[in-house]
Amino acid sequence: MKIFACGLGTETNSFCPIPTSADDFSNDLFEGFVPGKRAAFGVWAEKAEQGGHEFSRGSNMWAMPAGPVVEQDYLALRAKLLGEIEAVGCVDILLLYLHGAMMATQTADCEGEFLKMARDIVGSDTVIGVEIDPHANISRAYAEYADVVIAYKEWPHDDIADRAEELFDLCIAAAQGDIQPQIAIAEANILSFVDTKSGAGQEIIREFYDIERRPEILSASLTMGFAWSDTPALGTRTLIVSDGDADLAQREAQRLADTVRERRGEIAIGHDAVKIKEAIARAQAEASKENRFALCEGADAILCGGAGDATHLLEAMIDANLPDAVFAPLWDPVAIDLCTAAGEGTRLDLRIGGKASRVSGRPLDLTVTVRAIRPDYRHAVSPTFGFDGGTAVHVATDSGFDIILSSKRFPILAPTMFDDFGIDLETKRILGLKAFRMARVAFADVVGTFQTVLTQGAMSEDVRSLPYRNAPRNLWPLEAA
Repeated sequence: MKIFACGLGTETNSFCPIPTSADDFSNDLFEGFVPGKRAAFGVWAEKAEQGGHEFSRGSNMWAMPAGPVVEQDYLALRAKLLGEIEAVGCVDILLLYLHGAMMATQTADCEGEFLKMARDIVGSDTVIGVEIDPHANISRAYAEYADVVIAYKEWPHDDIADRAEELFDLCIAAAQGDIQPQIAIAEANILSFVDTKSGAGQEIIREFYDIERRPEILSASLTMGFAWSDTPALGTRTLIVSDGDADLAQREAQRLADTVRERRGEIAIGHDAVKIKEAIARAQAEASKENRFALCEGADAILCGGAGDATHLLEAMIDANLPDAVFAPLWDPVAIDLCTAAGEGTRLDLRIGGKASRVSGRPLDLTVTVRAIRPDYRHAVSPTFGFDGGTAVHVATDSGFDIILSSKRFPILAPTMFDDFGIDLETKRILGLKAFRMARVAFADVVGTFQTVLTQGAMSEDVRSLPYRNAPRNLWPLEAA
């Protein structure tokens, strides 16, 4: 078999004020995202070699989540990938690694449009297999133009390699004529965020694993959608790939969608988040050296498209005079320039945060000492994976409140960041993190209690407060059940 693979993706937050440009896309940006785990392209190359297939790959261009992609840049990226597909010539299998929630300023369904054009190039005889993120907003284009579509099942996403293997094997079987994949998609008509490692989310995803034990069901996926993408395809959906029986696929997809909808209250966005005042009170009452307490500002989480400069939580933490506290990271290139000019050890009046948009809060005026400056800072998540933070600076208030600032937007995904700036977490009781629920995984070894805090931001968990224009209005909780 002759196999070609390529990829394109970002998770677009329609409410983020920062546009995504071509410069933001890096080849293989998220390959190796999960420490110790293989990624899709590595899996496909290995399996092709083991099976004696001819494998080649093109670009795999991904960008950090932010606002919609500038249209002309999206068109250029799309043309690049389509050109690579055309240049490789006739192939038996085309493997695509996409996100599923990529939007451009004038294109709501980037992946669906790309799939159609890819199909036009390779023709009807080529098997197209697609691996997507479960936060994809999947349109009918996936069923129309692809042969096999599989989403990661788990959140956090520690099964990317497993799903890549599954996709590869099914595409080989389809190309050999051993199976006849039929794709069906059903809508649950809800917004959700499913943690598959515990509680209702874990129970729900087990049903998807269970149904795959039936020989006539090739794959079952739950796509939660990305609730902060204002698109007509928004919403939680189920996707079934059956072997030759389209009616069966549709029935089972709808049955699972109904099951998910019935448990919507348990997987609702923000179901365990609290307002700032309550979160601060909890931290004051429960935090200790034995129970380090993390306040997570998910509404401004950079990994989900937040600007990263909102001051709502930081201001409340400072006003509460929380002892033994640290906050990281706050995106502020202007403050970085001022700190760099002042130099390490300098005490100065500094205005930080609150610049990107109306939901960023007000700038904070603090007197701080510049403790450390790290040019070309890299936030290492593992020995082989990390994020470029540009120049990053550690400042401290006179009361000892530590803050890490950065000139580039990046998510905090490992407690090693604090070590990088000489901050000893053993001396800290309360952490303020620009992080969504990934913090529960990244900081599990050093934090005892996690509390998501409701604030304003591009990723507010109070979804009914967001200014949707294009999303379906029949989605719960935007419309009452």
